[in-house]
Amino acid sequence: KRPASAPVVDPSMEITILLQANLCPNTVRAGDEGDGGWWLCGADSAVGNDCVVYSFGIRENFSFDHYVAGRGCTVHGFDPSPAGLHSEASYESITPTGTGHGKGQAIYHPYGLGNDGTYEPGTVPFRWPGMGYLRDSNSNQWTLKTLPRIQTELENDRITVLKVDIEGGEWDMMTDIIQSDWDELCMELHFYPGYFYVFETDTGGLNIIEEHHATHQIQRPEQSVGSVSRIQLLKKLNEVADMFLWEPNGDDCVEVYFRRKR
Repeated sequence: KRPASAPVVDPSMEITILLQANLCPNTVRAGDEGDGGWWLCGADSAVGNDCVVYSFGIRENFSFDHYVAGRGCTVHGFDPSPAGLHSEASYESITPTGTGHGKGQAIYHPYGLGNDGTYEPGTVPFRWPGMGYLRDSNSNQWTLKTLPRIQTELENDRITVLKVDIEGGEWDMMTDIIQSDWDELCMELHFYPGYFYVFETDTGGLNIIEEHHATHQIQRPEQSVGSVSRIQLLKKLNEVADMFLWEPNGDDCVEVYFRRKR
């Protein structure tokens, strides 16, 4: 609930995202209970034969990807990190079994989601908490691509489930995420400690207050350079999609689940 210490701020610096649990009354856990697993709408989910899933952030735990492949989806996994690359062979050997939805497939891509480019070691831009809580950066050369470019290259106009777990990098890609066509969005949101209050509303929704006008610089050269509030990005997201579930994950991080409005 709203803490007594939460400041009173300008409405532009605060958002309340309503919980629309009725959208998905039968959610199911796709994958592990801890890290690696995510929630889906269950019986009301679009997951099934011919579905397409994008999974950004793999590392060594891809139980979510295994689940959706077993539901008949083609799942594309993206991760340029050493831990992710180490999992490539195991990832592509996923054998979907026993769901009655036919067999899907898992395809690994050794690049990540971000501003287009090849990044030398130590140069990958990231937001809190980044890698190792800002104590680390990319140790090998990384290739990053924007979501529109990836969709064009893979010839996917529409994504059934978009999962984004990229350690703070989601903010730079948020505009693309909002503008892309997906049915369900599973995403981890990271906030600078001391800059944001994140808490549950009386009705189970999510309230976020930006206290110190924390902003980030848009890095894509084709866009006008300037500061964009995370609150404004979340408001734009909530205009096109409804939140059916959210969970805290640590002190400055929440996992959010949205269904696009149709």
